[in-house]
Amino acid sequence: MKRTIAFLIPLGIFGLIPAFADVIYVSGNVSGTWSADTVFVQGEVRVPQGQTLTIQPGVEVLFWGYYKFIVDSNATLIAMGTETDSIRFDVLTPGTSWHGIRFLSASHSSLLEYCHLTNGYAYGSGEDENGGAIYCYNSNLTIQNCLIDSCRAEVYGGGIFYYQSNPIINNNIVSGNETLLGYGGGICCYHSSPTITDNIIRANTAHWYGGGVFLQECSPDLSNNTIMNNFANRGGGVTCINCVGILIQNNRISTNSTNWSRGGGIQCESSYGMIENNVIKGNEAGGTGSSKGGGIYCGDYSSISIIHNQISENQACNGGGIHCSQNYDMPFLIKDNDLVNNIASGQNSGTGGGIYCIQSNPVIDGNYIAGNSAYGTNFGLAGGLYLQVSDARVENNFILDNSTSGSYYGRAGGIGITDHSSPIISNNIICGNHATERGGGISIYSYCYPIISNNTICSNTAGIEEGAIRISWFSSPTILN
Repeated sequence: MKRTIAFLIPLGIFGLIPAFADVIYVSGNVSGTWSADTVFVQGEVRVPQGQTLTIQPGVEVLFWGYYKFIVDSNATLIAMGTETDSIRFDVLTPGTSWHGIRFLSASHSSLLEYCHLTNGYAYGSGEDENGGAIYCYNSNLTIQNCLIDSCRAEVYGGGIFYYQSNPIINNNIVSGNETLLGYGGGICCYHSSPTITDNIIRANTAHWYGGGVFLQECSPDLSNNTIMNNFANRGGGVTCINCVGILIQNNRISTNSTNWSRGGGIQCESSYGMIENNVIKGNEAGGTGSSKGGGIYCGDYSSISIIHNQISENQACNGGGIHCSQNYDMPFLIKDNDLVNNIASGQNSGTGGGIYCIQSNPVIDGNYIAGNSAYGTNFGLAGGLYLQVSDARVENNFILDNSTSGSYYGRAGGIGITDHSSPIISNNIICGNHATERGGGISIYSYCYPIISNNTICSNTAGIEEGAIRISWFSSPTILN
């Protein structure tokens, strides 16, 4: 775009504006084409029903006050910059904000590409509280190659919010956004089927759930993204609530965290789908005694297949790598994952360094569960795998070099089985695990009746006794071959 700026002149409290530049001033209804260097927004603007507004590469859209940019029903906004000449939506005065672009049953042809949206803030009442930079209702807006940063919302979607929409969100950077009271610091989708691919979603914050991405009543495809350094009270990286057909694949989900409770990397509740081929590393579910699922938390009648993931160096009080809870007879598969160097540690105790299952009956098959640990100032239980009220099938796994410790005791270096559990433990290699007190390889405790067959159980150690298998408290396992 041709630039005609000669020099800058002051404009009162608004700082500096270009003199002799290609500038237009807008408010009210807008359509046609914006090709000026700078568009100053002096009031609320609206693309009327059925109309189209096209914004050319290089245009800066600067808001003089807290105004909305509305794209009305069947209206179209095409803001298509280029890699070298993007379109910027921002405020004129530093320290102020604008009310974002709001698509209200807009045309599904609307597109934001190579745009930079910053300093948006959604507050007020009702839907005005959602979508700091972008709000979409019944609008399949495509967002690609954009930068969305430093935006806020009171409740849903610090950066982006979709409701009853099927968007494509591709190859964007969503960074440093925040919800002050609610959900989805970076991206929030409700009752939608989003395709979220190849994005960098980092350093976003949600007051409650989903620091990076929050999905509720959705059928999402979340693929090939980098989701890192996000924070929430639950679901530091990604939260899925009441979702079906989840596909979370080929992502790098790392160094996300929660202040307390569930899912440092991923939190799934009452949801169905697949978590496959991801690197889930260095996430933490914080808290002093009851946090769950440093890498992945799945609970409340979820049916999830967790397959071919690298899950390492995550931490929580219970289930450093994976925590599955209250899934009962729901189909649940943990297969062919590498669970390495995860930690279960809390102020008093840590349980299930690699995997913790309570009131769940997953098939745990073909995993490499190694170097995980469970410890606390008082005790640690089950460095590798902990089964509580669980009839899981544990088959064909390598359970190696896991450990437990605590000043009071450390039990079940490899596998801990407790509280009326009757799992099948078969065809595993359970070797080199260590407990500072009892049950180096396997500990069976409190009315449990497992079938333990065709395993190799070797070179496990305990500080006091039962280096291989500990059996106590009215338990009666069947041990074969």
